[in-house]
Amino acid sequence: MKILKFKKLKNNLYEVLLDGKTISLYEDIILKYELLMRKEISSKDLEQIEQEQHLYECYEKSLQYLNKKMRTKKEMQNYLKKCGYSMKDIDYTISKLEGLGYLSEEKYIEAFLHDHVKFTLDGPNKLKKKLKDLGLEEQKIEEQIARIPTCVWQEKIEKIIEKKVNSNHKDSEKNLKLKLHNYLISNGYSYEDFHSKIENISIENENILYEKEKEKLRKRLSRKYTGDELDTQIKIKLYQKGFEKK
Repeated sequence: MKILKFKKLKNNLYEVLLDGKTISLYEDIILKYELLMRKEISSKDLEQIEQEQHLYECYEKSLQYLNKKMRTKKEMQNYLKKCGYSMKDIDYTISKLEGLGYLSEEKYIEAFLHDHVKFTLDGPNKLKKKLKDLGLEEQKIEEQIARIPTCVWQEKIEKIIEKKVNSNHKDSEKNLKLKLHNYLISNGYSYEDFHSKIENISIENENILYEKEKEKLRKRLSRKYTGDELDTQIKIKLYQKGFEKK
């Protein structure tokens, strides 16, 4: 099969025109097989070159993916599968990346925790789950999270509580504490880490909230109830909302 022409493309790629087909090859492969010096190529050599081109493409694709941010092995495998590469090419690429230190779990976990601890209010349990879902080893996750001082998590808990208390305009103290409990659990904090802080919450304007809620309920329920029955329904609704006085 004769080699007729080379045409330079982007990203170190060349279009190679043969007398039977046109292929795209990376410059490194062209140089490796000395194609610039040859006038023709055998079918066997072409098959080998195309196989190596697939490997090279897969590796280059992985580097482009890594350029955006650090990736886990699982993320890289899933990405290359979506790109349509064979498992043989993917396994080769993953092995090469690991050998070069590009898929270090320790470095990934460290960078992930640094960013999330700095920029989010997520707790340790939530971060553990996110990292495990990325296919990272649980022991490595535990080791790095254990290095984060307890005071860091306590400060985040205090920020969350302060924000929720300051923005509360309708919840009773009881309901606010319950909501905070559920919120902190869902955001990855352990009960023992925040229980005492929640118990110490005291809403100074609860009487005002009580009266506002009572009046709101009276206006709504008076469309359906009157007299003692209306008062009873208001008390029931107030109790359900966590107002246990008056």
